[in-house]
Amino acid sequence: MQKGAAVVLLQEVLIRKEPTFKVRRELRQMFPKYECYIAAGSHVDVGNDENDRTLTEEYARSKAQITVVTFPHKRVFQTNALVRTWYKPRDMSALEHMAQVRVLWLEAKTQDNESISIVNVHQATAKRHDLQRQVTYLLWAKIDAALTQRRIMGGDFNAALSHYGYAQSTSVLYDKVNKFSQDFANSTHGTLIESEAHTRRDLRRGSSASLDHIITWNLTYTSTCTMQSSTSKVHWVGAECNDHALISCTFGGDLLTYRKGQVVGGRPGAGEGSAKQAMVQMINVRVTTARQRMHRKLQGRSNQGNKAPTEENKSGS
Repeated sequence: MQKGAAVVLLQEVLIRKEPTFKVRRELRQMFPKYECYIAAGSHVDVGNDENDRTLTEEYARSKAQITVVTFPHKRVFQTNALVRTWYKPRDMSALEHMAQVRVLWLEAKTQDNESISIVNVHQATAKRHDLQRQVTYLLWAKIDAALTQRRIMGGDFNAALSHYGYAQSTSVLYDKVNKFSQDFANSTHGTLIESEAHTRRDLRRGSSASLDHIITWNLTYTSTCTMQSSTSKVHWVGAECNDHALISCTFGGDLLTYRKGQVVGGRPGAGEGSAKQAMVQMINVRVTTARQRMHRKLQGRSNQGNKAPTEENKSGS
């Protein structure tokens, strides 16, 4: 956000269990150059090992909930984006917690009144590939209903384009959901922007994978822009125990560029930049540290005395 990304998508944000509008107001005050949209719920979608079961119990006891948050920049987008339902009422039972918690679909307009959909996704785990498939089919249908619409979809897809160090059974699952995810992007004529390195790591098990992705639809690139990204950059930020990285992608064109105007609470003129800066904007996707704060407590009890991770492990690739 300090770099002025056009859109910032966060998944697995841990917030207090209180009305969403209060949290949204606080986030707007913290980041006055951005609008804030939240999809919140109390369910935690985790695996089946002992640590994950304990993690679910700790969340249930805490006064917190897991949230997906989207931040469009006010100099790029108008502040009246609409939250759209991406499924029909009859689908809710099959979608379980995914219906209201893990996908946030916005219909936004740029300052030049161009329409663009922004979809923030935190998919079900690969172990719930049936639920992943159900979510993807419904997203697929909504995209097929308006094939010419411009879209950005980003987040934790829980589909590994590449992976290392996993058990054979998990590798088979990742290969299965990865194929379906790529079929989804290809069949809907989307552009899948792969990460330059693995975006998820488990320092205890020594495993890593590329789970976080960005897909765009109908976003043309200008021939004068030389900074178009074919891959997203991976940034390991925050605590060393974080299990997901921040990924960022820069692409050109006039669609996602700053426009003049005062941002409430911001510095006058901030973000206008030069013509060269106006040619490119960044899309950031990050899985935040909420879950790892819990894992840190659990691993601290079970792995006392373990050596610090090596620099090689920290790379996540």
